[in-house]
Amino acid sequence: LIHQAAGYDLLAFFPFPDLLWDYADYSRCVPPPRRQREMAFYRAMLQRHLYAHGGGTYLSKPPTFSSAIPDLVRLFPDARFIHLVRHPVHVVPSSVALWRGHWRMNGCPGDLRSLARAVLEHNRIWYLRLYEDLAPLPPERMIRVAYTELQADLQATVERIYWQLGLPLSEDFHKFLTQRTPEVRAFRSRHRYPWQEMGLTPEEVAQAFEEITSLYGLPYLPDDPEP
Repeated sequence: LIHQAAGYDLLAFFPFPDLLWDYADYSRCVPPPRRQREMAFYRAMLQRHLYAHGGGTYLSKPPTFSSAIPDLVRLFPDARFIHLVRHPVHVVPSSVALWRGHWRMNGCPGDLRSLARAVLEHNRIWYLRLYEDLAPLPPERMIRVAYTELQADLQATVERIYWQLGLPLSEDFHKFLTQRTPEVRAFRSRHRYPWQEMGLTPEEVAQAFEEITSLYGLPYLPDDPEP
């Protein structure tokens, strides 16, 4: 939607989250005429992409569409949704690092602590909207998967996703999953979040998301507050 000067992804170019707040809660806060215009543009873009590159399935994974599920369901009645759930204590600082990287690349002198607070708030909205708005979909159209499940057994988790959503799994992809599963299970990130620089602590994030982690059946704090 950036081509329409729309969507929360504009935060990558303009470090003013307060001005984009309607887009943080898209289907509930953006006026219907604007949403219809923007979604029509998005649909047309996907049609052009599929025409140019072929294939009958398009995989889309922008986190900023987390609050646009009602519009996506209306626009794409045969769409299937995979909801990958990661603990907020990992998601919030990771998201801050992502947006900060965009700001640095685009020369935006934004304030990191203000960004961290905005990221915390828009992620609270997105966790709730994904939980609420995906719930009415039948199991053949939606599956919710814990990030830890992918880490523990990539192959079994991906095969379960494909089976539940009725997606064909090729022999080549099956072999790829078999090969990569031990690597994924053994991987340990060396990345460490700059909590002090962000003006947050893992405990503050856990407290802000206490209701949400309870809703999802997640622990109050993960075993390791780092990735």
